[in-house]
Amino acid sequence: MTETDENIGVNTPLETKKPQRASRKRVKGRDRPDSSFTPDPSLIADLPSPPARQTRDAEKFFSYWSRLDRAHPDRVVAYVYRLFPIIDREILNKTKNIAIMPACPGPDKMAFYAEMGCGDYRIFLNDGMKRNKTICTLLLVEGFRDFDNYPPEIELEDIVLNDPGNAVYIQKMRMKGVNFPGLYTEEDDNFMVNQPNQPAGAAALSTLAQTVERLSLSQMNQPRAPSLDGEASARALDSFSKSVDMSHKILGAAYEKAANIKVT
Repeated sequence: MTETDENIGVNTPLETKKPQRASRKRVKGRDRPDSSFTPDPSLIADLPSPPARQTRDAEKFFSYWSRLDRAHPDRVVAYVYRLFPIIDREILNKTKNIAIMPACPGPDKMAFYAEMGCGDYRIFLNDGMKRNKTICTLLLVEGFRDFDNYPPEIELEDIVLNDPGNAVYIQKMRMKGVNFPGLYTEEDDNFMVNQPNQPAGAAALSTLAQTVERLSLSQMNQPRAPSLDGEASARALDSFSKSVDMSHKILGAAYEKAANIKVT
């Protein structure tokens, strides 16, 4: 009697099953998860140490930033804040920073000025792979004011018009034909004078405002007499201050009237 496989207890091979893909129901209205993976910051190698945590040395800062960009591309990012000209972005619900730079503009500060314009800045250099931890901060305050060749990249609505620190910048830009939103200009005077249906006193008020402004500027530009003693100088300065104050009040009234004119 011949022994069979069944007699000796040998099982016949099972059929090979095809692997099945795990089924997952897609929830309606839910986006696919982000495919990007953020590793544990503790497992990421530290960057080379900066020249200082906080520094005013622009050359060392930009040299360090440039080296990091070459050695660790797409890892370091800079947050730029403007200190001059003086701006206020929060009043318009904007971010405090004026720019986020994913790469170093160049090996020195002039490359930065070429992109952002002259002025004063604070720059935070952050490590994007370490939960945006700040590596180094530069306070770039060197009095660089080349408005002709390096005009600041600014949204005019952000400028704080009533801050005395902006007077030189505003005057320089107005000479170039730049009009700032909300700033009283000679064009407002001309508009009021040329309106046929405006109240009779508005044109006179506008003309007076122009006259006071011109007289104030004329007095400011006149050279001082060398023989004036201290008391006379004080009186002259007080007189000029009063004339400027009067000019501002009249200009404000004229501008307010111009805003209320109904054009037909």
